[in-house]
Amino acid sequence: MDQVYGHLNRPVHLARRNAFLERAVELLFNPLDHLSAPAQIDVIDDIAGLLKGSKQHAFFATRSNQALPLEKDLIHFLDLMAESVDAAEAMLQHRQHLEQDEGFLCQFLHAAAEQAILPAVHYQRRAQDILHGLRHMLQLSQAAYHELRQKNMDTLDGTDRERYELAYSSAREEASTRFRSPALPPIPFETPITADYANAPGQTSDPTLGNS
Repeated sequence: MDQVYGHLNRPVHLARRNAFLERAVELLFNPLDHLSAPAQIDVIDDIAGLLKGSKQHAFFATRSNQALPLEKDLIHFLDLMAESVDAAEAMLQHRQHLEQDEGFLCQFLHAAAEQAILPAVHYQRRAQDILHGLRHMLQLSQAAYHELRQKNMDTLDGTDRERYELAYSSAREEASTRFRSPALPPIPFETPITADYANAPGQTSDPTLGNS
């Protein structure tokens, strides 16, 4: 029964897996340095939610007998991404606690605002380092992602391709509206791991690289 369900709904799960992942990458490559700590945390929360949704649909897609071994590797990759995002969010939360003069941490440490500046900057830089590393890993993932997506599309017949396209369009709209921090301007739905991205694989630039 599980395989029947997975097979029947596979085009939809593949579409939502891809749309949510691509939106997460889109947000990851958007510069965050100009945002406040709370706004950065909001964006990271959106990314975490998108990765969670992508992994859920990736898992359901593997319940089909048409699933490829590489799809399970993608699930592990999504886990690695989520762990990095969680680590960056933790660093940003530490920074936020230190920047709140009346917050519990400064009071617990008996630290004045000027004393908290240095550790707050330290946590901000750690968050940046984590995100830089994740962006580099995503650049390396482009070829594998393109290969998997193409192989997935090759397994779909005409009707299932139509279902995929409809589900992808709907999920793309959902991901662009539901997961968008008010601190960010609207971002076109183009990412460094989508097939029509302007830059060649490996040429995508990190918008905040070097701004530590």
